[in-house]
Amino acid sequence: MNIRSAVTKLCNGCKIVVRRGKMYVVCKRNPKHKQRQG
Repeated sequence: MNIRSAVTKLCNGCKIVVRRGKMYVVCKRNPKHKQRQG
């Protein structure tokens, strides 16, 4: 999981989700695209 100051969608399969006040990117097509805002 990448921890970034600004999360971005890297492909069409990426979705931005907010959990417990933190922003995440979840991707089923390419799990390498997972990100968390920190």
